[in-house]
Amino acid sequence: MSDSDLDLDSDVNSNSFSSFDELDNSELESEEFSSDEELDHYISHNKSDMNSILQSVIRQCTEQKQVHEAVACVLLIKYQFDTRNIPNLKSSTSIDITGQYDSASNIILCPVCLEDSEMRYGLSCNHWVCTDCFKQYLEINRNELLLKCPGNAKCSKLITNLVYEDLNISRDYSMLLMNAFITSSNRINSDNARKLKNDKSTKGDSNDISDNNSFRLCPFPDCEYTIERLLNTEKVVQCSSNHNFCFDCGSIPHLNIQCEIAAEWLALVDEDIRSQSWINDFTKQCPQCRTRIQKSEGCNHMSCSNCRYQFCWVCSLSWADHSGNSYYICSKVANYKKSIRPSKDKKEDAKLQKYIKLFESNLSMSNSSTSDVLKKSYEVLAWGYVIVYMSTETNNRIILENLLQRLIADIDQNSNVAKRSRAIHDFISNEFEFKK
Repeated sequence: MSDSDLDLDSDVNSNSFSSFDELDNSELESEEFSSDEELDHYISHNKSDMNSILQSVIRQCTEQKQVHEAVACVLLIKYQFDTRNIPNLKSSTSIDITGQYDSASNIILCPVCLEDSEMRYGLSCNHWVCTDCFKQYLEINRNELLLKCPGNAKCSKLITNLVYEDLNISRDYSMLLMNAFITSSNRINSDNARKLKNDKSTKGDSNDISDNNSFRLCPFPDCEYTIERLLNTEKVVQCSSNHNFCFDCGSIPHLNIQCEIAAEWLALVDEDIRSQSWINDFTKQCPQCRTRIQKSEGCNHMSCSNCRYQFCWVCSLSWADHSGNSYYICSKVANYKKSIRPSKDKKEDAKLQKYIKLFESNLSMSNSSTSDVLKKSYEVLAWGYVIVYMSTETNNRIILENLLQRLIADIDQNSNVAKRSRAIHDFISNEFEFKK
């Protein structure tokens, strides 16, 4: 990237931009970006709506599989709310509705604390544990949704929430169940959507639970809304509190830049993270829920404490896809086309700082603007400059820089702003592709 490329006011040879007139003459019926048709691509639900949806899913599973509601919840969690994989059993032999106290009068040795006990609790498998140990086991694992019998390591009996209630162990089961439902809906519609659509021999009716759309909680603090995405092609969504975000990663909208790369750029912009370079080396975001995870030692097999997703630390792919790989060596490492981490080169770092300032200033203008058109336009400017920085020396990059300059002029003159922004947005979508 030459120094002249950084001068936003520099003259550019007009012969290089034969496509500008074509871009400017693109038809746009309205000065607004959104339309009523786009709003049908997703739905914003409040907490009451989501509770009704989840209860409908549980009721459907209860009726289809002919099991108790508590057992249905465990089955849904175990099979990640994909009922195509749940066996059609009249009753589940691996899940007890609740536990029981041992009525026998003899004293036995608790397999957990290795002390004699008269008060024992267990499941139908008859692997008895003293009541205090069973309670402590539940309390320590109160946020776990798939707990097995603690009396025998080889026992596969699963514990329902009614066991917690029977032993007076409190926890917010509704919240845990809702989080599992939302996380699982995203997994089905991302990892397995293509497989489920092509496999016509899968079990279940056409209105199977696994046909549900993807859900994502609004990432803004204290917001109660959840977005249900009806079309997987819809990336940018807005909840009923007017919070805009990328549905795929929960971040601010970032045009067509891949979520992982946008996340790295945003981390780079963050002053605290830029001043702590070790975070780049020892923390990563969970590929599924985007919770930041720290790793200081150990193997590459990671398990997110928030959503329980298991992945490889090196390549961020699902650990299930790593059969044959060493726990300490990954053969599926993905590479960036261009790194956006700080460079040791002072000249290159100065260029990076300039584009960070351009990004921050335009994003700030977008956030403070009361006009929807201007909000979108400054957003296009912000991410447009990110793309300019990330791009190699090509004619498309020069065209994009010139278009961004023209958009700035249009904003100053209050003329053709929406039209120019839409043209730039379409140009970026058609001509640029950034992947990890």
